Amino acid sequence: MAYDIKCLSILPIINSIPKLILHTITGNMLGDGSISLSKFNKGEGKYSMTMDVYSLNYLHHLNENIYSKFTNTKFYTYPNILLLNI
Repeated sequence: MAYDIKCLSILPIINSIPKLILHTITGNMLGDGSISLSKFNKGEGKYSMTMDVYSLNYLHHLNENIYSKFTNTKFYTYPNILLLNI
């Protein structure tokens, strides 16, 4: 079985994350999430996901219990320009 050398450095990091947290992050990514890596600062990335305003309590739960273990950044909200302003 052949592995990409770039991916081998990620395996110890992934193995160090508890399965419940890894499953939660994976579920969010399968919903509407994405990770983009910085072209300028090696090792930095941005995780984004799209959720409706009704999910705000869930987002706070994710931030406090899941994502706070990896970062201390805040939520940034942006309007969905594809929706009509009613």
